[in-house]
Amino acid sequence: MTASKKAESERYIDVPGDHRAASPGRRVRQVWNYRWLVIAFAVLGAGAATVSVAQAHTTYVGKSTLVVASPNRPTDQDAVIVQGYVQLFNDEAVNARLAAKSEIPPGVEVQAATAASSPIVTVDATAGDPRVAQDAAERMAGAFRNDINAMQQARLGAAIKDAERRLEKVLATGAPDDPAEAAALQNRIMEMSADRTNELQVLQPRAGVTEISTQTGLQIALGGIGGLALGILSALALATVSTRLKNLDDIREKTTVEPLIEIPAGANVHAIQMRQERVRTLANLISLEDLPKNAAVVVANCSGTQAPSPLAGELAGFWARQGYRTVLIGADRGGWCDTDSHGFLEALDDSTLVHALLRDSDIETLKILPGGRTDGSDWRRITRERVAAVLDEIRTVADVIVMMAPPVAASGDTQLICAAADLTVLTVVKNVTRAGDVSSAADSLSKAHADVFGAVLVDGSDAVPMPRPILSAS
Repeated sequence: MTASKKAESERYIDVPGDHRAASPGRRVRQVWNYRWLVIAFAVLGAGAATVSVAQAHTTYVGKSTLVVASPNRPTDQDAVIVQGYVQLFNDEAVNARLAAKSEIPPGVEVQAATAASSPIVTVDATAGDPRVAQDAAERMAGAFRNDINAMQQARLGAAIKDAERRLEKVLATGAPDDPAEAAALQNRIMEMSADRTNELQVLQPRAGVTEISTQTGLQIALGGIGGLALGILSALALATVSTRLKNLDDIREKTTVEPLIEIPAGANVHAIQMRQERVRTLANLISLEDLPKNAAVVVANCSGTQAPSPLAGELAGFWARQGYRTVLIGADRGGWCDTDSHGFLEALDDSTLVHALLRDSDIETLKILPGGRTDGSDWRRITRERVAAVLDEIRTVADVIVMMAPPVAASGDTQLICAAADLTVLTVVKNVTRAGDVSSAADSLSKAHADVFGAVLVDGSDAVPMPRPILSAS
């Protein structure tokens, strides 16, 4: 694409810049192309959340609290011990043993946690009944407290017995050598008997029950949002792997051809006006090229569809209404070919017949050269030299020549027609043409030394009336 053409294209259609950068606008367009998929995922997500909420029941969380309050030790050290206790309580094996020991009903979940950085242990029991939840929390807290304290008492009991044996041995002599040793042992035994370090104490056996109600609206909204996010990711993934071309960005990124402009469908008055404006823009882009006088422009579909592109007739009609002497050639099997009328095929044999074969149209300055008589085999007459001779003859009476060529993928004749012309515009049918068809078409035309101007994305959902030749009185 020349610098002038690129500037004009960006001016009229706001073509994004470097296609290697995935701009947010491109991502939005990709999602929009698959909007029904995104909506479907969002609806499914909201529906799944609705079903889940409908099956859910109100639950209750009962609380019971324990505390470690070791004498003569800072609270922050007790808090460290509490963290170890919580990990032990939440261990799967320990939790199951305590639940069996406390006769906790099936389906009740009990977990422990610390209260911030304090030495307080909170035991939470979740159940479908508030009384069951509170009883389970109290029983589990009590069972855990008893287990921990029993281990502490066992450790201290062993140390006390050892000290008592030593004291009895000292007193058995009757007159101990060191009276202070006996006194020290007695004091040690008394201290250990009163030691409550690292023991768990009950703070609030029944700290209350909290009702956890189902937040229907929030759950459905979160389900919808989750489905929406999944739908967007799916849309982006499909846009990446799909070979069908849906917008100009797809042409730019997935093919070797430069996109020119998108021609929308003429579904209503506004759309028709927009389509006409886009055709005018395309004509402007072509006019910016360094073309010879009386240039011949070929419009050809990339895909194998046999339907001729209406874009050729629209371009020819635009230039004709601008006052240019324009000739539209039906160099396609769909270009007004029949068994009775002569036209392009006959002119290939004798180019001097062109002037007699040109027909008027409903536009004063637009002439039409029909395809001519054909049974399908007549197209074998096409050669580059014969096409060039026909074009040279038409140039004597025309300012602009527009040729409606067969689809590139369906006919090898298109290469010869495009090679004889000055410029080729490839049409891409939106949501139909595949990226491989466009690249293949451009490659085959390039090998034939045809000048491929670029690709136009055409919405083929609404047919546009083609200019028709006016039948002669004879």
